[in-house]
Formats: sequence, structure tokens, C-alpha cells
Amino acid sequence: MSLLPAYGNRCLMPARIAVPVATRHAVPMNAEHWDLCATPALARQLRMRHAVAQRAAGHRAWAAPRVADLDSWISQSWAATWPDERLLSAAQHLALWQKIVEDDPETEALISRRGLARQARTAAHWVARYNIDIANAPAWTPEHAAFQRWHAQAQSVLQREHWLTSAQLPGALSARLDDLGAPRPASITLYGFVQPPDPAQQAVLDALAARGTQIEFAPQPAAAEELAAHRCTDARAQWAWLGDAVAAKLRAAAAADSEAPDIVIACADPAAQAALIDSEFAPRVAPWRHDLRSGHTAKPWRVEPAPAFGEHSLVAAARAIVTVETWRNDFNTVSRVLLCGALWQGADRLAAAELEAALRSRAQPLTHLADCVRWEPETLGQRMLAWEAAVRERPRRATPSAWASHWLACLTAIGWPGAQARGSAGFQAARLLRENLTSMAGLDPQLGEIGQGAALGWLDELLAGRPWAPRVEHVQPITITTHDEAAALPADVRIVLDVDDATWPQPPLRQGLIASGVLRDGGVPGASPVAAATAAEQTASALLCGAQSAHLLLCSVDASGSVCAPAPVWPDGLDWAQTASAEPAVATAPLDAVEEQPAPPITDASREGVRGGTRIFSTYARSPLLAFAAHRLGVSSLESVRSGLSPMEQGIVVHAVLEQYWAQCSSSEAHASRSDTELRDQVAALLEAALDDAIDAHRYPRALLRSEQARLHDVLLRWLRHERHRQAPFTVAAQEAKVTFTFERLPLDVRLDRIDLVDVDGAQKVLVVDYKTGAGRKPAAWFDAAISEPQLPLYATPEAMAAAGYTRIDGLAFANVHPRSPQLLAATNWARRLSDADAIGLKQPEAFDDALADTHTRLREAAAGFVAGELGVDANAAEGHDLAVLIAADDQ
Repeated sequence: MSLLPAYGNRCLMPARIAVPVATRHAVPMNAEHWDLCATPALARQLRMRHAVAQRAAGHRAWAAPRVADLDSWISQSWAATWPDERLLSAAQHLALWQKIVEDDPETEALISRRGLARQARTAAHWVARYNIDIANAPAWTPEHAAFQRWHAQAQSVLQREHWLTSAQLPGALSARLDDLGAPRPASITLYGFVQPPDPAQQAVLDALAARGTQIEFAPQPAAAEELAAHRCTDARAQWAWLGDAVAAKLRAAAAADSEAPDIVIACADPAAQAALIDSEFAPRVAPWRHDLRSGHTAKPWRVEPAPAFGEHSLVAAARAIVTVETWRNDFNTVSRVLLCGALWQGADRLAAAELEAALRSRAQPLTHLADCVRWEPETLGQRMLAWEAAVRERPRRATPSAWASHWLACLTAIGWPGAQARGSAGFQAARLLRENLTSMAGLDPQLGEIGQGAALGWLDELLAGRPWAPRVEHVQPITITTHDEAAALPADVRIVLDVDDATWPQPPLRQGLIASGVLRDGGVPGASPVAAATAAEQTASALLCGAQSAHLLLCSVDASGSVCAPAPVWPDGLDWAQTASAEPAVATAPLDAVEEQPAPPITDASREGVRGGTRIFSTYARSPLLAFAAHRLGVSSLESVRSGLSPMEQGIVVHAVLEQYWAQCSSSEAHASRSDTELRDQVAALLEAALDDAIDAHRYPRALLRSEQARLHDVLLRWLRHERHRQAPFTVAAQEAKVTFTFERLPLDVRLDRIDLVDVDGAQKVLVVDYKTGAGRKPAAWFDAAISEPQLPLYATPEAMAAAGYTRIDGLAFANVHPRSPQLLAATNWARRLSDADAIGLKQPEAFDDALADTHTRLREAAAGFVAGELGVDANAAEGHDLAVLIAADDQ
């Protein structure tokens, strides 16, 4: 039997607990024997196999096997001696080194002293584990001398405070083996040591052997019975082929109703492959995760080492909750809280999403917690009030333990972890985060009282330093891990990726705080090219042993397009067969096949909630389907949040200043009579008033507003000076005129930025001007077959002009109010340009009226199609639109 889902027409998900591996893998146990492994992953696998063997033998309960990785056994044995020393966690050890580095006056100018402290902690680990006499080591650089000085200080503090680091545990245990609180093991078998134990570990083993413990290495695994070499086009094709091959093996096991094979996949960096695992491997190996009917998310694979705990979505939400302050929050932090699916349910989830959208639409860089508190409905408001009350109790400085208590209060107030904690994985994540917060208390002696920023940094250190994968209640026969980890794991099938000569061997180890020769003489792995090459050969040899079959996968090209060749560590004469893979057969909920029909036609646009105004026509030109989604269904994309004033706010200010200026100076003659000084002063006064009216100043830093005010002042001055070059006199007849009209059964509300009456040979010409403060627009967009800029041509329709009180339009113009290249780009029936400083228009004057009539015809056709409910799709035309994600790339 197998816990894996059956493939094909059988049930997709497991329904019974079963044996995942054969009893041949059972580990012999007795009371005086220990099996010690090179890695925690191997120890976990041996414990699992022992449990499976016991269950296969019909046992319902059994003694826990004496299996552990060597470092864990050393730690447990040291604790059994009832030591006086206090073992420092990784974060506490880092805090010790950071204090030493920060107190050194020579590091005062460094940007990241924590980064240097982390490097020093690593160097201290090697010193302890490889018995390096760092005090007498050569110091070729100031960095070497500084580390020797810091190391002496660290040792002094550790001895004075009776502290111990994890790297010092083997030495401490070797010195007190006679004080063990439990009997010493009579025998030990060492498993998975591709590289020999380090000197500190070996010292413990030697001390045990001197006291009568029999120690032996497990027999060398036999070479794989089958060895195959495969060449893939690139990394994507590699994971696709891998998914097909693994799925085929699982299907075969399920069809035979036998146990699933142990499959180990080795790659250089599993974390870097996460995206390809999700996109190419997962749909082929676990199609039920894409089945809308199943509701199952179980994965038959496990990634080692597991991702950092801080990357879990529930933990990331908690991190955002405790980061929020009463004032001046980064919007993205608030957004993460409001869009956390675990926190909100039912009406609260919709209310939180609506609040996030409202805050996002303002595109302001700083968000206040009060904006969230005022939101309704009542239930969400109560939780927000409780959250705000907890946040207001935030201290200015406190010990790490006090910060942890404050953060727990904030999390409790808002209702974290919410519904997600009802599941097994969510429950485990919530419990582990609380344990991490509790462990913050261990930093009190080193850090004392600190600010929230520093406290959050140490919380991140705790979360990032703990790899985490939730315990699952189903078998995971596939392990995806690193080359070094995979070399120690026995398997039925082992598949090795990244076998190219750029990956093997790794470059020699470099450590700026210890001389390379010192590391080499100490035997630190990879400290020299020879050592790195030797280690690579040993790892490659181990990867080809201990499995029934082994497969090597080579990409023809890497991510940069460079050609890849197999590394020399692999056997000569391999036949690298080219692979091929099909598209994944993703299981989805069946949909009834129906003939494609258009959407229901619009009978009453006002009652049916049609929205979008003139944007309906530009969207329809891209794709009728997108126009239906955006302007009838109301689908919209999330707006991006910017660090400064949004384009909308900038446009509002520019429009307001120009409206007031032309209200005070209504003709080209009056405009020309103003001196530069008068113009500069008038723009400055109008701009200050417009900013006060349009911008909520307390939401932006003062420096940003002053900078933006200076920039806009320059932009407006350049534009008004540009208007002095107009060839014909003009009068500003209307500004910001609101016009309501019906166009082909579509009610439209538009606002005309400006209407000029231009004196041309004694006749008045009507020119519609539209201000554009963004990227430059061109008149060609008015007359293209696909009308991407329908706004001004719509203003010039007989319906719009009649509503505005005019009988005809003689010209259209984009006023590109641009800081570097202001232009008045126009198409008219009297001239090809409005000033000598402008570019030449697209149409000859005599062609303007006919071209505008053609455009109006296409606009009427588009309006009729939209009203009729057309749903045509053109993926190429829709590319780049905010809603283009709704259309598949090959959907025509």
C-alpha cells in the first residue's frame, strides 16, 4: 500500500495510512547501541524507516530508536552532564560578536557592523571546530589582526559569563564524558559521512573509544545498478522532464499497489529552484493541487534544507502587524495586514480589501493607523480599535522580552493568527512564532533596552535562522535537497541536477578574517583548490552510490545562455541522451462545453452600472473582452504605490494652477504683456494655493513637498513661456467645462480642460486643448485604426459640441506640460502647427475634417459593439494592459 495518490482514473488523494518504504531499510536497535548520522535529514529518514518497519510487523507501539545526527547527540549528551555553562543560541552568539565589533573604534566608519559580526561568528566556529590556534596565527592584514583581538575578547566574555557556543560543545563534552547522566553507548555506527567528521567531532569519538565504546562506519553503499545521463535544453525543460519521469515512477507504483520508491533529487541550490519547482515540477507530480474539486494541497515532496521560518505567509503577516506604528507607516506594510487571508473572514475580508484599495488609490507613501480604525463594518472596526489601542502602548525603548510582550499584545488585539491556524500547518507556524517571541528574552543580557527597529532586526535574525517545514500526515517519498545532503541519503532513485563544470567543484573558500593558509592547515573543507576538488570528487562518487538507479541531468545552456559541459568528476563515456517533455496534464474542474455567446446587450447603461467614460473606447480598441471586464463588470488591477505624489495628484495641481492663471489672464495679448518676474511670482502664488487645497501635507515628508513644489514651479513656467510662441492670437473661452451627453446609447460625463477661440484671418476657430502631464501624446493616436486616444475626438463629436454650446470644432491639441520638452501638438483645419516651437501635426489642414469624420465613424462602431456585448479577444493588442492577465498568450 502507499499513501501516495493513485494516478490515472483512480482516486487522486490518499485515503489510508500505509508503509512508505520496504522493511529492508529497517535499522537494528538495542538498548546500548546508537546510530549517529552525518546530517539531520538522514537521521530523520532512518527514524522513519524504523517506524515503518515496526508498523509493517504489526506493532502498534514501540520504543523510540536511538538514532540522531552526530551534532544533536553531542548537544543532548552535554545537557545530560548537568552543566553550569549556558548554551548560547545563534542569535545570542551574534549579539555577543556585534557588541565586540561595535565597541572597537576602528569599525566606527563601517556601514554594516552586523554583517561583519556575522562573518566573525562564522570564523569563530571554524576556530573552535578545527582546533585553530588563532592567537598565534599569522595576521597578514588589519582584518586578521582585528579578528585575533576580537576573538580574545569573546573568549574572555564567554569564560567570565559561563557561556558556551554550539561550536564549543564537542570540546566541552569530551572533557566531561565521565559525568554523563546516562550510560555511555556500548557501540556506535556512523552513517552518511561522505566527508570525515570534523576534528571537534572526532575528538568526542576518540574519547568514547578510549572509554570502551565500539565505533564503526556503516559499510560503503554499492554503486547504482543503473546509471543514465540526460541532456535538457535549459533549466525549465530539466524540471519539466524531471516531473514527467517522477510521476511515471509513482504511477507505476500506484498501479501495482506497492510502496512508492524513495526518490532523492539533488541540485546546487533548492531555494533558487523554487519557482521552477512550482511551475514545471509540481503540476506534473501533484496535479490534484490544481484540481478545484479536491480541496487537497498535500505535496509528495520535501525540500531540504527547509525555507527560513520568516518566509511563511502567516509569519510575514505577523511581522507586518507588529511593525505598524500609529503614524507614518509604509503603505506596503499596512497592505500586507489588510490582505492577509488568514486574518479576515466573511464580510471582514471584503471590508479589509476595500479599505486596502481605498488607501492604495490615494498612492501616498505614508499611511496612518487612524485611517484603518475609522473603517466599517462594526466588527472590523472593533478589531482595528483594539489593534490601535495596543499599538499606542508601544514603548520608546525596552528589553527584547518586553518588546516580545508588546508584539504579542498587538497580535492578540487584531486576532492573529485567525482562521489559518485551524489547520495543522497554520497551528504549527503560530506555535513556533510564539516560541520565537519567547526566546527573545534570551537576548536581554546582551542587548539591554533597545528601540523597536533594533528589536525587529533581532526578531528577523531569529526567524531567518530557523529553517522550518510543517510536519505532515502523509508520506513524502520525494526529497529535494543539496548535493552534499543527497550524497548521504540512501534512495531507490537518485537524480542529480546541475552536473555542469561551472558548478563542480565549488570555488575555494575565502574568509577575510582568517588567512587562507591557516584555514588550509586546519583542514577546513574547501579552503584550498586541491581540497575543494577532492571534496567534489568524493561527493560526486557518493551520489552515484547507495541507490538502485542514478540519473545525471545536464542543461545545454545556463541562465545566461552559456553552453554547459559535464564536470570532470563524472564518469567518462556517458551517453548524454536528449530529453523531451510534454505539457503538464493539469487536473481542473470540468466545465460544460457551451457555444461562445456575447454578453447580454446593454439596455440601460445608467441602471446597469456601466463605468469608465471615454476610457471605454480605448479599452475596447485593445480588446472587447477587456472593455466588458473593466467597464461592465468593474474589474480593476491593483494600483502601484509610489514614494512621491501620484501622477493624479500632480495633474490636479497643474490643472488648478493653469485654470486660475487663465481666469486672471484670459487672452494671448494679456499673457504676452506679463514680464518674467510677474509670471514667476504669479505662478508661485497659484501653486502654493493649489498644493494646499489638493494635497494632505501631513502625509508627506516636508522635504518631498518642497522638492515637488520647486519642480512643478519650473514645469509650469516652462509651459507658460512656451504658450507665448503661439502664431495666432487667441482667447480662452472656457476651462474645466463639464459636459454631459449621450453617444450611441452611452451616457458620458466629460470635462474639457480648455477651449480657445483662435483668430485666423479675421475668423474665429474653435480649438479644444487637453493638458497632459505624463508621457508625451501625439495626434496620430486620434486617427489610427485602433483609436488609443479617443478622448479629444469624442469631445469633437456633434453630440458633445452641442452640449457644450458649439456648432463645430476646428482643431484638437495635446498640451504636453513636460519639464524638458513642452509642446502643443495639434491637428487643425487651418495650420499644421500652432507655434514655431511645436512639432508639425500629422494631418494636412484640408484633411482634418474628413479624418475626424472617419474617427467618429469608428467610435460609433466601437460604442455599438460595446453596447451589443461583444467579447472579442486579441492577445497581441491587449499586451501591456493592466488586465491583460485575463487573456492567455495563445488565446485568439
